[in-house]
Amino acid sequence: MRAIPPEIQQAAVIDGAGPWQIYTRVVMPLARPALAALTALAFTWIFNDLLWAITVLRSEDKMPITASLLSLQGQYVSQWNVIAAGSVIAAAPTVLVFLRFQRHFVAGLNLGAVK
Repeated sequence: MRAIPPEIQQAAVIDGAGPWQIYTRVVMPLARPALAALTALAFTWIFNDLLWAITVLRSEDKMPITASLLSLQGQYVSQWNVIAAGSVIAAAPTVLVFLRFQRHFVAGLNLGAVK
């Protein structure tokens, strides 16, 4: 938001916009691609936080899916088909969040494009 030129905000003030209108109609549409990227990355980091879950939680029933996948792997024998299916299920929410914000990513990429 700091990269938004102050001239754009000053032009909105000259047009008669108040602080709330400047924020909602000028600043937020320009910052939406960056906020979408931040939201998707933060969701992915929090959802896949394996180390913190293993360190803090000790009961198996409260472990997140990434830590539960780790417990499926045995020392000598592993059922890779079950681990692979669990990995696909674990990746689904992250993919859905990305697909939800994909429109904003593309808008951010096209924002700086010049014909």
